[in-house]
Amino acid sequence: MKSKILQDKSAAMEMSMGTIVTIVLLVSVLILGLVFVRNIMCSGIAISDDITDSVSEELHSLFGRQNYGVKCVGENEIQQIGSDGDSMVMGCIVLSEETKVYDFKVTEIKKLEGLPSDAEIESWFSEKEVTGVSVSPGESIVNFITLTPPQKVDKTTLRLKVDITLQGGGTETKYMRIQITPIGALTSTVC
Repeated sequence: MKSKILQDKSAAMEMSMGTIVTIVLLVSVLILGLVFVRNIMCSGIAISDDITDSVSEELHSLFGRQNYGVKCVGENEIQQIGSDGDSMVMGCIVLSEETKVYDFKVTEIKKLEGLPSDAEIESWFSEKEVTGVSVSPGESIVNFITLTPPQKVDKTTLRLKVDITLQGGGTETKYMRIQITPIGALTSTVC
């Protein structure tokens, strides 16, 4: 009878040791999986930051040596922006051979794609104009648009009509195309 009790106790002990080993292995695999997923997500964000830097460099290269004037973000290609609930600042680059004074103003915001209403999109913009910007000879970056889309936003494409007035000169109209895509709460929190 004693041997039966001892046998039951050793079987119970083996079962609890097996359970503990299984739990430790599963937690280890779970942690490794989370680290792997985090690394993939963060590398995706790093790639999108590299793309943003590349777009900025491409915008700088739009000007030739003698091509003076104004070039805006999203003028030739759609500028893609990831929305994580933070404010984004954007604008135009001015290449001038002499000091000039400009006024920049967004005069129209048109939704090309997406579900938000026009009134909701209008509320995303806290700044849409700047006046009396003195541009020195050479290249100057003029950021005059502050955009804060909500974190949970459907993919939305906008076209901004920008009137650029040279004080003492004429007015030029540029169209900026911007595509806003959600990044997600998990991605912005993890990285």
